[in-house]
Amino acid sequence: MMDYRSLEEAKATAESKESKDECIQLNVVGRARGRVWADPETAAIVRLEEHLIGMVDFRVPRKAQRVSGEMYMTLDRSDVAIRYRPVAFSEPDETIMLPAEIITSWMWRTPAFSGTRITQSFSNYRRFVTAGRIIR
Repeated sequence: MMDYRSLEEAKATAESKESKDECIQLNVVGRARGRVWADPETAAIVRLEEHLIGMVDFRVPRKAQRVSGEMYMTLDRSDVAIRYRPVAFSEPDETIMLPAEIITSWMWRTPAFSGTRITQSFSNYRRFVTAGRIIR
């Protein structure tokens, strides 16, 4: 296992998505810590977890304020866990570590929102090999 944390802390920002007034895109760069698990024999990464370091307050963009009624929001928790597994391909023979499952969760300290948990499972990977040429 290897633990890590961000060395540089940036100011948290929020922006409204152009296509939807109710969607907000957060930038919390530099506010994470995590752990990476590696197979001791192959050094392949088998799991990664990342967590928000402390709560983050940010001003809600004006467009989104009309929907939520909130001027400020607090992101209490943000967690991501990715589990990898070896996937074998043939022609050419190759084994690659690919995501088997990603679990993402957010917890808000705001009356209008509570929390979200998303679990994504991946299986039945296919590889497509093709050729190309450059025309001048």
